[in-house]
Amino acid sequence: NYVPIMKEIVRVTGLTGLPKREILLEMDFVTPPQRGGLAPALRDPVEFKVAPARGYFEGDRPDEPDWFYKGQDRACYEKNIRAIVPVLKETFERLQDQHLLAFVRSPSGGGGCYRITLQSEETMNPLFGQKTVDACRKAIEDEDFSDLKDIIGVNTPASQSMMRTFRRGFGAMPEEDELNAVREMLNRCYGASFDIR
Repeated sequence: NYVPIMKEIVRVTGLTGLPKREILLEMDFVTPPQRGGLAPALRDPVEFKVAPARGYFEGDRPDEPDWFYKGQDRACYEKNIRAIVPVLKETFERLQDQHLLAFVRSPSGGGGCYRITLQSEETMNPLFGQKTVDACRKAIEDEDFSDLKDIIGVNTPASQSMMRTFRRGFGAMPEEDELNAVREMLNRCYGASFDIR
């Protein structure tokens, strides 16, 4: 689910003008009884929210999810939210560039706050850093994947697969070598006459 999350981070940072460091990923792993099936974070497509982090722990907390029964049980809400808000704020203050702040609701009850990090297998570059968000923005808006290739790498099967996933997920055409492989297969198997570029 990395590509949809990155697309949403790019969208939200673009709309708000905030850097990635100021963004929070909210995921709910609890299956609502009235909806049945899978928890939102386990569905396909995955359901999640990306929002300004400070909206979860500052002021009136406008982005706070209703995971703590704010409208149904005020006492339960007050008890739980008092424990969560300081943890969110402290975790936010400890973030480094390679981290993404995540607020997760657990099926065992309550919520947790995490600093998620992920790195490229080939280059060991952080995949949630601001540089990666900027490279994803460039790929989405300009179909220029050069910066993303530098971050991910292109020399291992895993990094090549990841770049293909990015291109598909961001709505770009496959690279010319991939198209050539398809052209060659069509030429050999079906008597087509596509030029190999």
